[in-house]
Amino acid sequence: MRSVVALVLLFGLVATARADKPLARYAGKIVISPDAPPSAISEIPAYLAANLVKDGSYDLTKGPPWPMHLVGVLPRDVTKPVTLVFADKADTKLAPLFAIEVASKQRVVIAHTEATVAAGFAAGKTYLVRLMLGKTVLARAELTLRD
Repeated sequence: MRSVVALVLLFGLVATARADKPLARYAGKIVISPDAPPSAISEIPAYLAANLVKDGSYDLTKGPPWPMHLVGVLPRDVTKPVTLVFADKADTKLAPLFAIEVASKQRVVIAHTEATVAAGFAAGKTYLVRLMLGKTVLARAELTLRD
């Protein structure tokens, strides 16, 4: 009986490792797109590959408002909610302009939000977008808003 339980646990660990492998190259990154991500977790790696910008700098046009979808991949499993934080890149203290708690599933965070003038966003400015656990940055990107 113990060997069956050990085999089941081992199989579970191998299955988890295989599921994480396609996402490993995206760990610590956030993809920002006006296009909605797929609902199936198995399709997320293809979405990330199609929308990832190598330098992590994204532009959104045709605003305000600027609707966006964000998909972040965490470097490790996190059981607590993480915080999605937008801060003006020009602010040396990186004071949060906008922050919201989001949950992760299988190391992936998916969020939809809208940058508005009423919330303090402006065209022509660049913002740092981070997924944070406390003061630890787990994933990041840059976002520039344009008219």
